Amino acid sequence: KIRLLEKDASLRNQTQIFIETPYRNNPLLKDLSENLSPSVQLCIASQLTLPDEYILTQSISSWKKKLPDLNKKPTVFLIL
Repeated sequence: KIRLLEKDASLRNQTQIFIETPYRNNPLLKDLSENLSPSVQLCIASQLTLPDEYILTQSISSWKKKLPDLNKKPTVFLIL
């Protein structure tokens, strides 16, 4: 399914936006980093509207260097 999201984003020239149950964020991020192409852009938007809000977009190859801890944090994922 992750590869299909990547393919749709590329073919349709559109961003794929999705969320996961907060306690499954870290496994999802690991799966994204292992299954998306290194050049795909991934935006992670976590804790929106809170003091520790986190929004960052970078390539999968950059994310692989250091994955953030998103455990139990409401997060939106965007594949570009």
